[in-house]
Amino acid sequence: MRTMEKLCAAVMWVLLTISSLFTAVATISVYVNKSNSVYSPTLLLISTGLMLVAAIVYTAMPRGKVIPLVVSVLAAPLVAIATVKLGEAFPENADLFREVGLTAWELVYRHYSMLGVPLCMFASFMSYRVRVREEKQLAEAGYQSIYDLSGDPLFEDASSNDTPMPKKKRSVAARERKAKQQ
Repeated sequence: MRTMEKLCAAVMWVLLTISSLFTAVATISVYVNKSNSVYSPTLLLISTGLMLVAAIVYTAMPRGKVIPLVVSVLAAPLVAIATVKLGEAFPENADLFREVGLTAWELVYRHYSMLGVPLCMFASFMSYRVRVREEKQLAEAGYQSIYDLSGDPLFEDASSNDTPMPKKKRSVAARERKAKQQ
């Protein structure tokens, strides 16, 4: 479960990073090309910011993972609305030499991919909850966790018990006697 949790969190961060970079490029291109009258990227920036804050808080808080999950789920419709508006503002047009506007595929991998962030966050959260429940059940059953941090010796040798030490070979015992006599 720990592997699933970490894998989902990593995929969440990959999706968020790629989508955030595309959002930044889209925002810069709208302002550079002076397309402010056609499309205002404010909603796209707000939704991306909410997703980013939710992911940072989700990763930073070891126990309180519900609030960032709710924030990302609430930000998902904002992402969808902003992406639909972006597609309406820049429809796909093809002339003789190039394509102008955003195709459906470009919208999906550039902006709709951010909708995978709450899904990955939810999968990571559920695997976290399953792992915590399993560890709690094992602790109640008397099993120790994977790591023994009690400070007790991990291994015991013959000298730690009350059993007598095995006899040494005669040659070793003779060498020890000679060393003591000198």
